[in-house]
Amino acid sequence: MKRDLFNHGNLFENWKSELTDDYLEEGLTKENTKLFIQYLKDMEKGVNVSKVSKKGGRDPKTLNRLRSKVKQILKLLQQAGINDISKVKEKEIIDFFHKWNKTHSVDYAKRFKAFWHWWMSLNRKKGNLIPDITEDLSTIEDKGRSESSFVWLTKEEFDLYRKYFNEDFQTILLFCFDTIIRAPTELLSLKVENIYHKGEEVWIEIPNEISKTFGRKFNLVYCGKPILDYIKKSEKKPEDYLFDFSPGLFNQEMQRIAKQIFDERKSEGGELYKKITLYDLRHSGAIHFRQLFQKTGQSLDLLRERGGWTDFKMINYYTKRLGLDGHISKEKLLLEEDKTKLEKEVERVVKDNEKIKRLLKQVLDQGIPTLELQIPKNKKRNPI
Repeated sequence: MKRDLFNHGNLFENWKSELTDDYLEEGLTKENTKLFIQYLKDMEKGVNVSKVSKKGGRDPKTLNRLRSKVKQILKLLQQAGINDISKVKEKEIIDFFHKWNKTHSVDYAKRFKAFWHWWMSLNRKKGNLIPDITEDLSTIEDKGRSESSFVWLTKEEFDLYRKYFNEDFQTILLFCFDTIIRAPTELLSLKVENIYHKGEEVWIEIPNEISKTFGRKFNLVYCGKPILDYIKKSEKKPEDYLFDFSPGLFNQEMQRIAKQIFDERKSEGGELYKKITLYDLRHSGAIHFRQLFQKTGQSLDLLRERGGWTDFKMINYYTKRLGLDGHISKEKLLLEEDKTKLEKEVERVVKDNEKIKRLLKQVLDQGIPTLELQIPKNKKRNPI
């Protein structure tokens, strides 16, 4: 089961415990508070929700994120003079988000669109028809905006950086780089039993229930022995969590050391080295493996599986960052094609020879008399 690292469950339950008949959400009007509470309660139950947890509704982490984002949207709309969201006009929404999307993530527009569709569905069940004022609301990222940046450590930079940590921290860093695991969510939900031997190699299983996308199994390339040594030294049992530390404090230590080594320099990923977090090791490890796959010709499906991506969007992004493309060498391709043709020809000749041998053996075994050629009388007659 995925660990509730940031206490999302208790945070949402504590918020619900404060709800009374005269409760007023901080910063919201009475009208907006009423819809805000009803929306979150329905999301918790799974009413009109497409993606739900095993319990039927949104998980606490998602609910807290919704609570924060939707509240922020309602507050901003109130500043624009919209104190009752149920009475908002289409032009007001289109104008607001047209300006907002130029400098902010379209995620807010997506959140409002989902909120409004919930409101439409709620009223439809009561026999009221509410128009879709979000039909023309754009939720497509502006291509003119710069792509998201991150800290990118090359393998050489990473090996240098890791030496500044104690042995246990080095193991954690190497594990994150090697597995390109999502940290801290997947990382801190792993248990010792998820690490196992498969032949001579050390493998990891990231169970489906702790993954954001899907479960997966793969071998450890760099940290097989270090992680086994770590487990042995820590005297951990199979049911114990593999790692147990504060991700916030760990990130602070990472940033402190990065500041000492790289000062105010910016990484090739576009972000300052000193802003590094555990999640940046997922980016860095993925780029490293993408480079290796370019050299070895291995299928990118292996990298997609390792990273737990449902499509190739992120891999294509890393490919672009590296300046790689999909170029196929014609010379190599033609050589491979010629090689294949030659192999097929050799295979055909071998088969023909085998056939001749079988026929000759059959002739000899059956004792068929030797044939003679008719030749001139002045010539010697030799058997064939």
